[in-house]
Amino acid sequence: MANHRTCYWCRAMFDACKYSVARLDCGQGFCGNGFIVFAGNNTCLMLTCAHAVKKEESNGSTVVSNVSVSFCNGKTFNARVDYVDEHRDLALLRADNVDDASLSPLRFWEDGDVVTGTDVILLSFFTMNGMVLVEPGTFPGKILSEPVVFRKETGKVEEIRLDYISMNGTSGAPVLLPRVNKVVGVNDGAFGTTKTASTVRMIEEALRQWLQTEDVN
Repeated sequence: MANHRTCYWCRAMFDACKYSVARLDCGQGFCGNGFIVFAGNNTCLMLTCAHAVKKEESNGSTVVSNVSVSFCNGKTFNARVDYVDEHRDLALLRADNVDDASLSPLRFWEDGDVVTGTDVILLSFFTMNGMVLVEPGTFPGKILSEPVVFRKETGKVEEIRLDYISMNGTSGAPVLLPRVNKVVGVNDGAFGTTKTASTVRMIEEALRQWLQTEDVN
């Protein structure tokens, strides 16, 4: 994206999506990001990375059972960690008895293939000089590869690779397409200087497995 267009679309996305992304606290301070995928019936479901909901203990790391969720409009609530898939590095958070009227879920891009060279924007809270910003930042970039499938010890995973520059703490944040403001991935790490994100296909596979016995519609 040219610089003036980049600024325009970053601002437009920030205005449209800033209340859908939250910073997470696992009891040891800021631990990453999550974003709303469902809000209704006084319930909120949020997606994040599995490694973002772990805390370090003397005998290693362990997944927490609850996290504190905070939005830039001042809304906060506690959510339980409902499902964790360490293989896919995804986790689902659930909060009940919340006022869902002001909660706005993000939608997934399901209207075509993810193409190399496509513009994207990471929308994420992050740390700077030891402090967590009170509003999410925007990190523009491009998709460097169409979805890549590779094998871990626990099975196959699928990811896209991207070239945006990000800061510490951006795990679990949504990677979005400008103009349509739809999610194409969940930022989950880096491969050298290249950033990686879980694909929509893999995310939806996890959601179907997790929610097959629940009516969230």
